[in-house]
Amino acid sequence: MIIDGIEENIYNFELRTYDDQGNKSLASNITGVVYGERYQNTLFNRPVVANNLIEDSLSIEYASMDLTTGVIGTEIIYTNTSDNQVTTFVAIEEDFKSILDYKPQSTYKYRTVFIPEETAIDTFYTEYISFTPISKPVILNAAIPFKAVSTAGRWGILEDWTTTDPVKIHNGQGGWDEWNGNIFNIESGWGAPAITNGKIYQSVMVEPASYTLNVLIRDTNHSLDDAGGSFFVVAEGETLPDVADVLTSDSVLAQKRINSALGTEYTYSLNFTVDEAMTITIGQITTQWGETPGRFCNIRSWDIIVAE
Repeated sequence: MIIDGIEENIYNFELRTYDDQGNKSLASNITGVVYGERYQNTLFNRPVVANNLIEDSLSIEYASMDLTTGVIGTEIIYTNTSDNQVTTFVAIEEDFKSILDYKPQSTYKYRTVFIPEETAIDTFYTEYISFTPISKPVILNAAIPFKAVSTAGRWGILEDWTTTDPVKIHNGQGGWDEWNGNIFNIESGWGAPAITNGKIYQSVMVEPASYTLNVLIRDTNHSLDDAGGSFFVVAEGETLPDVADVLTSDSVLAQKRINSALGTEYTYSLNFTVDEAMTITIGQITTQWGETPGRFCNIRSWDIIVAE
């Protein structure tokens, strides 16, 4: 039986049964809750931690929520690669949703679904939120174990990266290091010559958005007192500036000087924003001595994330 017109509140209902002669039973009491606008106003969409779009594969990561609110999941409406609108549901128990046929540059919308309690007769929804995910720039050969196109003993040339001649000081090799699990390392000294304006870089396309380049290093012994210095750089175009110009070049979107004082394992985070689709180049540039001890920077991984 549906009883209409009751204000939102908690009620105690007294139930009795009657026989055909009008005799009534003892009372049974039960509590019932009427949910309405007041409950609706406490609801909010499940927070999205990250949207990761690579080509037509979208991965959405969600934060947890208080289950006592009655949340049961999130409804998503998106456009697939066949230009059809698809509705899908992410249960509250799931932390990730993978969509493998997402149409790039399209907008999806989502809302969160609530049932206040198991016996509730109404389902509540938040307002739809719309979001257009930005394609994640993909850096090739970006983490341990790095791949090499050629090697000579311990040293090699990194696959998918451009390595300039000043880096190739180990019998024509440099940048790929067999030690420490096939790591990314520009090293000089300990019998090898100095490096002047050496560069290793890679170019990627980006859409208008804000980004962070994260470079995770294992360890380094570069010093801010060294002449020249070593830098991680993000720049417009298909190459990187010279070491001498890194602080003044108009093409530089972000840069950070490498410094051993920051700790053993450390992530350098370079934040930058682009206002139009363009090619950018990321990498390391360095001028470092050939003394003993030499200079090195062991890099575990490179990654570009899209700021939410």
